[in-house]
Amino acid sequence: MNIAVDIPRAMFSREEKVEKAIIKAKELGVTHAMCHNIAAAYLCKKHKMKIHLSCFMNIANSLSLMWAKEYGAEDVELSFELDYRRIDALRKCIKTGVASYGYMPLMMTRNCPVKSSGVNCKTCKKTTKLQDRKGEEFALFCDAEVVEILNCVPLLLPREINNTNSTDINIFHFTVENSVENKEKIIEKLSEKRNFERFTHGLYLRGVKNFTIF
Repeated sequence: MNIAVDIPRAMFSREEKVEKAIIKAKELGVTHAMCHNIAAAYLCKKHKMKIHLSCFMNIANSLSLMWAKEYGAEDVELSFELDYRRIDALRKCIKTGVASYGYMPLMMTRNCPVKSSGVNCKTCKKTTKLQDRKGEEFALFCDAEVVEILNCVPLLLPREINNTNSTDINIFHFTVENSVENKEKIIEKLSEKRNFERFTHGLYLRGVKNFTIF
């Protein structure tokens, strides 16, 4: 089983710090990297890491897939703004995957939205939540410098996409799940195509208006 380093989704002038971590990871024998932005891809390519491009690279058309192949990426996780018809229509010249499960980010912020309420980094332990006017709770995922506000329900890949077999990889985004046992149960549930109590198909079925694929 290959282990990859997960490069921060937002750099915000910490490229030097990230590069040092990449060098250290490679010294430990890690050769794969999940890249969420072009800066991460550049740094990993510079240090001859095997690059995997995530859905946050917003790769959503055939030309960007061609670029990814020419850049030397191993594979690409397609943007989850694509609907399944557009996914099928892509001219795939590289291994592609889709986000099959995960509490996907809705917003990213440099300032923690709950610090003013008395919560600080030492007591947070990445379990802080925000509540909206409807009582929905949104988990905060923090890497000590950037906070991502996650959706209150997980994104699930619709069966329409599962049946097309037009992509090579199903990708599970585990962020708030709190144990290996819990993750294994989720994977089992997904493989058996059992429904979750609450979930969203996001844009997989309804797509984005005025979105052109080529």
